[in-house]
Amino acid sequence: MAHADDRLPAVDLVRLVSILAVFAVHLHASGLARPPHTSAVREAWVHFARNGSYGVTLFFVVSGFVITRTILRRDPDLARVDLRGFYARRAGRILPLLVLVIALGAAGLQAFPDDSPRIGFCLRDPKAHFDALFWLSLPTLSFNWLRIAREHVSYGFGLHWDVLWSLAIEEQFYLGYPLALRVLKHRSRVTAALACVVLAGPVARAIAGQLEPQSFLLAFTNSFAAFDLIAMGALLCFFLDRHNVPTSGLIGRLEVTLGLLGVLGVAAAYHLSNLDQPGDRVWGPTAIGASLCCALAVAIRRNWLTARPLRAVTAPGQFSYGAYLFHPMALFLLWPALAGRHAVVAFVAYAGVTLSFAWAAYRHFEAPANRAMRRRLGAV
Repeated sequence: MAHADDRLPAVDLVRLVSILAVFAVHLHASGLARPPHTSAVREAWVHFARNGSYGVTLFFVVSGFVITRTILRRDPDLARVDLRGFYARRAGRILPLLVLVIALGAAGLQAFPDDSPRIGFCLRDPKAHFDALFWLSLPTLSFNWLRIAREHVSYGFGLHWDVLWSLAIEEQFYLGYPLALRVLKHRSRVTAALACVVLAGPVARAIAGQLEPQSFLLAFTNSFAAFDLIAMGALLCFFLDRHNVPTSGLIGRLEVTLGLLGVLGVAAAYHLSNLDQPGDRVWGPTAIGASLCCALAVAIRRNWLTARPLRAVTAPGQFSYGAYLFHPMALFLLWPALAGRHAVVAFVAYAGVTLSFAWAAYRHFEAPANRAMRRRLGAV
């Protein structure tokens, strides 16, 4: 594999696709856009938008891969993983933008006290309680659990806050991940432990479905129902770290076929499942994650998408974190302009504005703040 600081276009493409899927589901849920008139286009849009939460599934897999890749390049001996450096780099990556988004949200709650549909969807659900427990759940990385616990009161707090569930799950995993690597020490033990986490994911989703069949939040956003996806990405990285040379001849052609089947597997699971159905929430994420791992394994080994024109297409994946955190704000600002627009037109405009804003934030705030915090914490 390439050096940890090198970009992998295949990974950036998955990040871009994941964030576009999230844009689609939230634009669709807002009810702003007008459905396409053409039946084929309308059906394609509905299928894409209804399962847009799979965008987070894709991102979890990529996240596990990228974080593990960084660790292995810096600390090949797992028993000597630099804990201080890991947590400092993670803080530099996450905190500047997160603190900014929380501050902007808090200011928005004060500046927009009304209960219009725009405010209710994007910023403050009228039934939600912004009490001490809510504010405490953000820095303690427990927001996903608070949201599940209060689902009987309100489905969420407003899109600006609700998107933080996935960040909470990620950071819960990474809080203990480097410690587990140091304790387990050997790659065989680590991969066995990660495999157990992968197997536990669908079990957790199935149990959640039995307890509360109609609860999307319990089945999809509880930590144990999502850790398996991050673990899949980590296992992919361990595999590629040992098997990074592409094969040729018949084996090479079979490898390419496997990669293409992985892409088709992601598309098929996305299209054929329905996250509104309790049963599909059990197998859908596993199918998406496993298929993505097959596709990425081949794409990375064989250097797919590395041509310069393709790199330009995949480049927006670099600032997907900012796009994810800022897209509720973009929807809030674009709300009047998108109301009643053709769904595809609204989606293109929404995605274009959000990605442009995320790029500017990445270049002028996120990346400089990340570097400054790492220097201050003594991590490079």
